[in-house]
Amino acid sequence: MPPSYGDRSYWDARFLTNPAHFDWLVPAPVLLSLVQSTLSSFPIPQPHILHIGCGTSELSFALRGLTALPSHVFNIDFSPAAIEAGREEERKRYNLFHNNPEQTMRWVSVDLLSLDDVMMLKNGSLAGGYSLIIDKSTSDAISCAEDVAVTLPYPVNAAGTHRPVCEHNETTKVHPMAVLMVHMAALAAHNAKWLVLSYSAHRFDFLSTDAALEDLSAARFINPGLFWRIAATEEIDAREEVPANGSPVVGRPVTKHTLYTLERTGVEVEICPCHIDIHNPFAQTWNRSQRNRSRRNKLIDTSV
Repeated sequence: MPPSYGDRSYWDARFLTNPAHFDWLVPAPVLLSLVQSTLSSFPIPQPHILHIGCGTSELSFALRGLTALPSHVFNIDFSPAAIEAGREEERKRYNLFHNNPEQTMRWVSVDLLSLDDVMMLKNGSLAGGYSLIIDKSTSDAISCAEDVAVTLPYPVNAAGTHRPVCEHNETTKVHPMAVLMVHMAALAAHNAKWLVLSYSAHRFDFLSTDAALEDLSAARFINPGLFWRIAATEEIDAREEVPANGSPVVGRPVTKHTLYTLERTGVEVEICPCHIDIHNPFAQTWNRSQRNRSRRNKLIDTSV
């Protein structure tokens, strides 16, 4: 059976069993030149980065070196085990024995297919949204998950779309990639870019496939193509696994991955506020962390 990529317990078990650094598809440095050029293209001086599905990748720490402040990098993952490992690694690597939040990256466990989690992330982190989203095979894993049960009318929609009274009594199932793209639109800043490294050259074909669009329409779920457009694609050579004897395999076909650059369109996101469950454990954890951070900031301010 294939791995249960949509199951949090699978990822926790993976990271607890093997906490060593691991980069999917290609080593972290392969993406850095594109990330640097993308960051420099933004008109704002200090864009914020959302690194989704950070796992135990070295990319988190490479991104840290590209920003004015470590706190401009927000690492999120489905697995709490991966988040704790990353947080602890940052402490050790940079000798962070104090609690100044500006000198650390942000680390939070989030289910990107849960609207409650995504909204708590949106409300608790960055008012203006993220300018750059980094996705290193996270979309690949999410695309392998089961279809997502969502309520109707869905609380995230295009601004100006007519919606009935805010009652979400119906449910339907939607492909996880469609849900992810809508959720990322809710987190993205104006003119944001989303870099997606995928093993598939067809990861976003559903945005233009009649059958897929008909499925979304039948499910009464918004077309995520309203929020994102594919601005560019680029082939990236896959890393070659060297055999134990150290000799490369002659005649092996070159494997290519695809790097997508998605750009946020001008269509605004409208969010119905009534869906958020204040009893959500993530919300409680997030609110506690925000209160603790506020207390630490006050202590720092008074000690200066």
